[in-house]
Amino acid sequence: TLHTATWRSTLPPLLCSPVCGLQPAVTPRILNGQASQPGRWPWQVSLRYGGTHICGGSVITNSWVLTAAQCVLGGFIFDIYNTISSHLHRPFLNQFDLELVRRLIPHEKYNKSTMENNIALIELEQPVPYGHLIQPVCLPKSGHTFQLNGTCYVSGWGAVGDGQEPLPYPGVLQELRVPLVGPRKCGCLYSLPSQLSGQPVNVTDAMICAGFQEGGSGADSGGPLVCEESGLWFQAGVSNFKEGCGHTNRPGIFTLVSAYQNWITDKVDKTDFLYLPLTWHVLLPWVRWSSLWPLYVKTAFFIL
Repeated sequence: TLHTATWRSTLPPLLCSPVCGLQPAVTPRILNGQASQPGRWPWQVSLRYGGTHICGGSVITNSWVLTAAQCVLGGFIFDIYNTISSHLHRPFLNQFDLELVRRLIPHEKYNKSTMENNIALIELEQPVPYGHLIQPVCLPKSGHTFQLNGTCYVSGWGAVGDGQEPLPYPGVLQELRVPLVGPRKCGCLYSLPSQLSGQPVNVTDAMICAGFQEGGSGADSGGPLVCEESGLWFQAGVSNFKEGCGHTNRPGIFTLVSAYQNWITDKVDKTDFLYLPLTWHVLLPWVRWSSLWPLYVKTAFFIL
């Protein structure tokens, strides 16, 4: 007990259980490459449609997954109904536990144009069992600041190159160590006109930047940006916005998780009050629409 108390006192404040952010004992990652070893990021999940990877996400408790609002709304609506899986191209996914999704909860003030409040929660119908390959990531308390010289990674299965070529078979989870970029520098870089739209991008206080000035962060939309502190991994950001690899002055923009502590805890702790407005075109088994019932879409959660 004394040891546990001393250990806790050295850690930043946690939003979730103290048993989080731990990596299993795996062999070192591939040198000079981005392929990750199995189980290295045990909170990583993939939003998929028909076997095609769409977005990333992270396990924050045994009943909740954190991702981006853009992954559960808008153009992705009918693409994210099939599975969330920890590995792509697995021939026997049915050998793993299947958990139905209970609710998709995007932030109420998500702005597609500015990408503000680009964060969402996915509640599972049944808790997933923690084990060697399934662990939650730690969440930082409101106001926590990550050191710019810290150890941070992004991970996912997204496209390679400039976003045009999908990750080839066998679709091994990719990882990339990235530097954090200070808010003033990031805001300055994004004040320059975009190479895609010709317009500057407003980097708000609820965003955090990571990646390289020459462009790209390697993160999937909705995927986690994690940083190590005191031997544990904390989710600093949710991948929000990027302009592709090789675009200079464009590090990745992530939704700052610590800025949404109250929103996350409110949704997680008050699930009895959650609902899906009928204006959202998301079909779930318990949402009855007069024009569409009894048709519905099942969302599932696969973990390796």
